[in-house]
Amino acid sequence: MLRESQTGGPSTNVSRDWNWIWKVLAPPKTKMFLWFCCSNSLPVCDRLRQRRVANDGSCPRCGFESESIIHCVLKCTYARQVWALSGIPFTSYNSDLNDIESWFNFVRSKTDAKEFGRFSMFCWWIWYSRNKWVWENSDLQPPQLCVLASNFVTRFLDSRPHISNQPRSLSSYSWTPPPNGFCKINMDAAFSTNGEAVGIGLLARNSAGACIGWSTKTFRLPLNPESAEALGALSAIEFGLAHGWENLIIEGDCLAVIHGIRNTSSSLCALGPIYDDIRRLAVGLHSFQALHVVRIHNSAAHGLAKLAASDFSFSFVLPDSIASIVILEQSR
Repeated sequence: MLRESQTGGPSTNVSRDWNWIWKVLAPPKTKMFLWFCCSNSLPVCDRLRQRRVANDGSCPRCGFESESIIHCVLKCTYARQVWALSGIPFTSYNSDLNDIESWFNFVRSKTDAKEFGRFSMFCWWIWYSRNKWVWENSDLQPPQLCVLASNFVTRFLDSRPHISNQPRSLSSYSWTPPPNGFCKINMDAAFSTNGEAVGIGLLARNSAGACIGWSTKTFRLPLNPESAEALGALSAIEFGLAHGWENLIIEGDCLAVIHGIRNTSSSLCALGPIYDDIRRLAVGLHSFQALHVVRIHNSAAHGLAKLAASDFSFSFVLPDSIASIVILEQSR
């Protein structure tokens, strides 16, 4: 039996298996967005025109075509700029793909679970930006959206329980002080709420867990999360050298950056020059290690990074909110 669609015409798609949506590695709001897309329930202009809610079905951004769902998240000039900057493969313009579910299935067939989750979150951000433009006249430029979306993806993935085939010794599962005679610098990066600024936070502690130095930096560049974390690592070793700490440990919560520093083959990747600089500077130290720590135990450096990204007015005294974290971790 044919089922009547909501637009009044018949539909032969009596039932579809959309169970894969609820298994996507993404937040619930992203999964709901995917479901709205596949069920043709997203309130794009063309859909609203069909239901006689709106008179104009054209795209509110480009104005060149009707705003179907696939036009909104793939074919619109704005969306195409986002995908070109995203670094996600299999998202280039394809005139043969005329419905959103076919596109999703195409990308699913070419990516693993993590990459498809990232792709899905970028789709949600394009829809979010479209609504900001329509309802608030707020325009997120494609580079700015890519920074916000990449940061969102990283925070989501880092918040999940870490599962790795690496030896357990690779990660520190609580903050621990360095050995006697060593200095440990925790580092982190954070983005401002509008994605226009990146803050770097550095916190140095001795074997007793006491703070012996701290620093922040603010960059106004369109960086992705891994690039920002890599700059944080470079800043950390420069900070240590400037203070004459010859036995140095730098510790951060971005596993990709720690791998990049420790793996000489990373010279060939996009951040290779930064990793090469870190290894070159490390030659001048008596002892050097790069360690990974889970996010919850990098709170002090993360707090400094967030303050730096928000244009916080620092004094020469460690902010109270950060000092309290240091005292708490020192007492454990």
